[in-house]
Amino acid sequence: VLRQTADFDRIWVGTETRDFDNERWGGKVQYEAYYIMRWLGEIGGAKTGGGWFDPYGTTEDTYVEQARQTVLADAKEMLLFCYGSLLRNTGPANVEKLRAEIPGLFELAKLVRGKAIKGIIAPKPPNSDAFDEQYVFDFVGMLGLPLVPTSEINTNAKAAFFAVHAFKDPDFAGKLKSMLATGKPILVTDGLTKRLAGINLDDENVTILKVNGNPRSLLDMTRQQLKPIRDKMLTPLGMKFDAPNKVALYLIGDNCLIIENFNDESIEAILEFPGPVKASKTLVLPDDGDVDFSQSGSKLTFTKISPRTLVAIEY
Repeated sequence: VLRQTADFDRIWVGTETRDFDNERWGGKVQYEAYYIMRWLGEIGGAKTGGGWFDPYGTTEDTYVEQARQTVLADAKEMLLFCYGSLLRNTGPANVEKLRAEIPGLFELAKLVRGKAIKGIIAPKPPNSDAFDEQYVFDFVGMLGLPLVPTSEINTNAKAAFFAVHAFKDPDFAGKLKSMLATGKPILVTDGLTKRLAGINLDDENVTILKVNGNPRSLLDMTRQQLKPIRDKMLTPLGMKFDAPNKVALYLIGDNCLIIENFNDESIEAILEFPGPVKASKTLVLPDDGDVDFSQSGSKLTFTKISPRTLVAIEY
């Protein structure tokens, strides 16, 4: 990705994801589109043209979620691959749902365009080996942890998630020690801990995520298991987030956050800020999505976010 980005005038990003249980194409999650678009977007910079996706192995919900994640990741354009495939199988129904959502996607683009994202750095050095933690960043993003996809380890970050990919950085051990010395919360995979030598991970700021060589198993974590991890990792960001699994959180700019419910059922969620806030719902996708919340002081209580629904909140 480094040499080809340097060689070519323009790069595009394949943001295609599939139905998780699809026999041929499945096993990946929607957040993958967001992570790879942001990650390659950082590497490509001004050369990054946009993202493309296709209808293979999708239904209407997952097809449109590809579009949402691509736009959330600040892609300049979207390309639909390809005309012939969109005329058969699930293509026509996918396009019908996407066409209805296009006005909302333009509004979403306005909310994210050119704004810095906040959260937990999730570095994947280019050409790094995943060992048995393939696509782990995508699954961690489904846990309600607002990740900042990046190709480099910035020790000035407020919080970090490290997987085995970090070993590609020859200075990783020193960078990790530096972050631990300043008391920053660090989330590490169990696969990474097995490969670390000479670093004490009994630090109170370290949380070990049990991937067990199977990143898909992270989708089985319960709300109760996720809460202490989120509480610790979000502390330097000045907020708390309590929600079920498969609910993603994105922190956009200084006053916008986005929640997307990837579940097939409605969910409840709670967001807490360090002080009183005035929040307003500025966008819901799809148009008929149902989102209800109340606010009291520093807390936003979502009594309902309907299935497969995205909501943008400005505060």
